[in-house]
Parts: sequence; structure tokens; C-alpha cells
Amino acid sequence: MQISNDLVEVVNDFLSVGKEGRYSKTFKHYFQNIQLEDLKNQLDTEQKKWVFWVNLYNAFVQVLLNEEPHLYRNPNDFYNARQLNIAQRWFSLRQIELGIIRRKNLFISLPIDKEYRLPKGDPSIHFALNMGAESSPPIAFYQVENYTVLLEEVIKEYLHIEATYKEEENTLFLPKIMYWYRKDFGGQKGVLEFAKKYMQISVDVKPKVKYKAYNWGIRLRHFLESE
Repeated sequence: MQISNDLVEVVNDFLSVGKEGRYSKTFKHYFQNIQLEDLKNQLDTEQKKWVFWVNLYNAFVQVLLNEEPHLYRNPNDFYNARQLNIAQRWFSLRQIELGIIRRKNLFISLPIDKEYRLPKGDPSIHFALNMGAESSPPIAFYQVENYTVLLEEVIKEYLHIEATYKEEENTLFLPKIMYWYRKDFGGQKGVLEFAKKYMQISVDVKPKVKYKAYNWGIRLRHFLESE
């Protein structure tokens, strides 16, 4: 198999493997043997870092659970296990999520320098990561030139399914991830403002907010409908 030298292109091809359930050994070998210098030179903008790490995270979740679904018996163990070999360094999914993508846990150890991390972003990032669970947001094939547009589509599709506003009760039911990460949204007020924006609820309405239970059952190949 001929693999591109463009990291962003390669990671999208790897995500395709996860979507189609194809053999992933070639790509795993590629990421294992890539040089840190290549990562540094190619991921030279915030946009490229965002696309690379988000797509890589989503691809590995799909591939690992497709090939060895038993790993998910304990989701916490699955995300904490150092089972991703990138540039001859072992990562856990949790390290990539917290240490590189979200930059939330300053105490998490990383096998690479901080320069490879994403800058602190807005709470929309929580809708970009798919944990392989029934209640996870859909996956998109993000590209540097369109990732912000695609993320908007992902958020709208996810909230259309996972969020409900019952006008007669004036109650807004939201996905659990918005409760888990409510501090990133600016607390309950920020969560409400974010939901209103995407659900077209009047800014004057002050609903009660409740959160739906998170379904941890495995759901693979959950991609944005337009893809």
C-alpha cells in the first residue's frame, strides 16, 4: 500500500480504515515509525495540529474497538491503557485527549514536548471526539480547510438527536457530555447559551436544564450523516 507523506492526508486515510473495518497494520506501523521531526515540521499550524490529533484519536478508537472489542469491558481501562505507538512513544487515548487536544490536565505526563499540543480552545472540541460509545458525537473527516464548518454540522446533528426542549414543561434535556465539561462552557449559564444557539431557543426563555444518561454501549462507524 502506498502511503502519502502528508500527515493530514495519512490520518484521514487511517480514519477511513476505521470506518470500513479494514486491516490497519500498515497504518499502525507508519505512525509507530514516524519521526518526531516530521511531526514538528508538518504540524506547523494550530489548524494542522487540530485536524491531525482529532482524526488520529477518532481513528484509533474505531480501529482498536473493531479489532478487539473486549478491550472495552472496562471503558476507563481502555482509555488509560498505553496502546498507541506514535513516533516510538506509547500513548493512551486519555493522554491524547487531556494532554494534547484539550490541554486540561497540566499534571498528565506526555511522552512528547508541549509544543505538539493544541492551544486551549473553545468547548466545541468536546463534540469532535468520539469515544466509541452509543452517546458519543458522530465522527467527521476533518480537513484543515473545512474543520470548523464540519464541526458545526456535527454539533447540530448531535444535539438534534441527543437534546430535547419540552416547551410545555420549559425543560431542556441535554447530553451528559455538556454536564461533564460544563466548566469549559462557562458553567450552567454557558451551557444554556450554547444549547440555545444551536437549538434555536429564544434567548429570553429560561428553561430548567436536565441531563440525559450516557450510554456506554459500543457503537462503531458512527459518522456524520453527510459523510
